Amino acid sequence: MSALMQWSFPPRALHWVFKVGSLKDSLKFLSAVGARVLRHEEFETGCEATCNGPYAGRWSKTMAGFGPEDDHFVFELTYNYGVTDYKKGNDLREVLIYKTTETGEDLANKAAAAGYALETAPDGSASITVGGMSFRFCEGRATRHCPVLGVALNVSSLAAGKAYWQDLLSMAPSKITSVKMGIPEGQASLALAFNDNEGQLFLAELPQGEKIDRGAAFGRIAFSCAEEDVAKVHQKAEVAGLGSILNPPVTLPTPGKADVVVTILGDPDGQEICFVGNKGFRDLSKLVEGCDFIDWDMRDKLDQAQANYEARQAAGEAK
Repeated sequence: MSALMQWSFPPRALHWVFKVGSLKDSLKFLSAVGARVLRHEEFETGCEATCNGPYAGRWSKTMAGFGPEDDHFVFELTYNYGVTDYKKGNDLREVLIYKTTETGEDLANKAAAAGYALETAPDGSASITVGGMSFRFCEGRATRHCPVLGVALNVSSLAAGKAYWQDLLSMAPSKITSVKMGIPEGQASLALAFNDNEGQLFLAELPQGEKIDRGAAFGRIAFSCAEEDVAKVHQKAEVAGLGSILNPPVTLPTPGKADVVVTILGDPDGQEICFVGNKGFRDLSKLVEGCDFIDWDMRDKLDQAQANYEARQAAGEAK
């Protein structure tokens, strides 16, 4: 068996998963720069594929982006009721967004006009961490309707990262290499992609001796692929012995919507990667009337119920 994954068709970068402690604050920022809620789903118990992290209780998933999931890289905001903060690690650098959209809108200026303070790097890019999310607005203008360029991750070893993402998963060197991403001069990095028209992956090597700390805020990148490739990539990763298998192929239900088949892999640093069957995902992510509705009154009641429960638990432990 060849070590290189042979895809039926190139996987498509779908989204990055952020755990957020305040859905309202996170959506407020995204709205300020022109993104919108695409769909929202509520769950009574934790995800079988740990989409919401290692939490077993109630949670919600909100997909937000600059356009439909069919042809945009978007953001998955997972909210665990009762969890208002997550320790941030050093695994994710930022999600990268062009400062200027294809139509000429300056997104960094929109953020600043809404009162958000951005930190400007020597290379002209500007970064912000807000509501549990980290973004960098990169100099340049988007050449397609989606202004999101991709995701930048830190790795402890660029060689190990290349062996996994390029040599095993068959990502190719990206043609987009001139974008300034706030990476210090001299720091080794690598730009990869399954398709240069989709979300890119940028790997930056930490200084020697530094290790990846994923904290509790760790996220996940998702790609869609042919249905049959979900099992194939799981098998490839298992045989290669690189990284880890977090979830073998499993079918995930969403109440009232399409089921999807996913496998969750981990790269050598534990960075989580979701591969999901393309057909099921396209059915799941269809924009239908009411799919973006968020019942804020219900959420407030659930938050209060969780707070009351935790207070009772704390009082009991104190006795």
